[in-house]
Amino acid sequence: MKSRTRVASVVVVLAAMGAWAGPASAVEFVKYSGECATELNAVGQAIEDATFLGNKATTDESNLFAKLDAANAKVGLEKYDDAVDKLMNIVSTATALANAAKPKLDSAYGINTAAGAAMDCVGALGN
Repeated sequence: MKSRTRVASVVVVLAAMGAWAGPASAVEFVKYSGECATELNAVGQAIEDATFLGNKATTDESNLFAKLDAANAKVGLEKYDDAVDKLMNIVSTATALANAAKPKLDSAYGINTAAGAAMDCVGALGN
């Protein structure tokens, strides 16, 4: 079998397998480990699942992820109050994006709910 024919056959088989297997399942956001990792990962999943709108959608999403990375770093340094501040900043940013005159985020609810649970977890570490 010639190389081109073999490649074409493989492509046809893979396409058929993809159609048979159905759609791929969503990949769960798992980036953080350690204290409050479940809650921080839930915030990441909520950001990932959110619908960002407008020309700066990718930038807005990236900025929220950067804030989440900063919160995780503060948890790792045992600077829990600073981590809570970073999580509160996520909430205020998501709310501002959703409530803008021309909304930049479909809804802040999922992000804010997850961030609230993360703040509860991180806040308990400082006590």
